[in-house]
Amino acid sequence: MVSSDAAAQAAIGAATRELHLPTIRTEAVRIAEIAAREQQSHLAFLAEVLAAEVDDRMSTTG
Repeated sequence: MVSSDAAAQAAIGAATRELHLPTIRTEAVRIAEIAAREQQSHLAFLAEVLAAEVDDRMSTTG
């Protein structure tokens, strides 16, 4: 379990590098800030992060 935002960001960075998820690595904090401001659920946040990764991959692969 990750106990601080800094530790969470480090864990996200390591996991997304290992899993080859560059968009999630660069967008997770920004999307998390929006989700918190809009009081989104954890599932809504996860859906937004995954959608960003898919959208980026679709735009780069044609």
